[in-house]
Amino acid sequence: MSNRFQSLLTPLVLLILTQPLVAEGTIPGYTTKVLTLLVIVGAFRILQPHRKLVWVSGILFVVAAVAVPADQISAGWAAHLIGGLASVAALTIITVVIAYEAVSENWVTRDTLLGALAVYLLIGVTSTVIYELMEVLAPGSFTNLQGLSQAQLFAELNYFSLVTLTTLGYGDIAPVAPMARTMAAGEAIVGQFFVAAVVGLLISRGGAQLPTAAGTGRDTASSSNKQQD
Repeated sequence: MSNRFQSLLTPLVLLILTQPLVAEGTIPGYTTKVLTLLVIVGAFRILQPHRKLVWVSGILFVVAAVAVPADQISAGWAAHLIGGLASVAALTIITVVIAYEAVSENWVTRDTLLGALAVYLLIGVTSTVIYELMEVLAPGSFTNLQGLSQAQLFAELNYFSLVTLTTLGYGDIAPVAPMARTMAAGEAIVGQFFVAAVVGLLISRGGAQLPTAAGTGRDTASSSNKQQD
C-alpha cells in the first residue's frame, strides 16, 4: 500500500503546527477536531491488517471523547482520568503498530522514512496527552502554565513535549512534580533511543540493498552483452 504513512503524517504535522494558532484564536477550535479525526483515519488505514486493534483503538477514542467534553477543562477529575488514560492507551497502540509496520518494510523507501517520522511525532503527541493529564489532575506540575484555557494548555505542553523529545530543553516550561520529572526524563530517553535505532536500521537496510542493486545492474549488463553477441 503506497503512501500509507503519508496519509497519517500530513494531518499529524498540521495538527501540531496549528495548535498555537488555535490557542491564540487565529483559527477556529474545530480545526483541531477535524485534524485529529484525519489523524485517526490515517492511522486506522495503516492498522487495517490488525482489525482487532482497530476496534480496540476506536472504542478507546470514543471513551475519551465522551469522558472529556471538547473545549472544557472544568470536567471532574474522574472524567479527565478516564478520558486521558483512554487517549493514551489508544495512541500507544497506534504508535507501536505503526512502528512495527514501518520497520517490517523490506526496503528503505520514502514512505518508510515518513512512517518513522510519524512514529516520532506520535511519541511526542502521546506524551503531550500524559503531561496534560498530569497538569489537570495536579495543577502546578509544570511551571508557567497557570490560568490557561484547554487549547492553550495543550499547545504549551505539546511544545514542551517536542522540546523534551528532541532534548533541546529551553527551560521556559519545566516539570516540578516528581511524576512530571520522571515522565520528561523518560520521554527524552525514548527520543534519543528512537533516533539511534532508526539510523541504525536505515544503515543496515541500506547496506543490504546496495549489493542487490549492484547485482541487478550486473545481470542487466550481462544480458545486454549476450544479446549483442
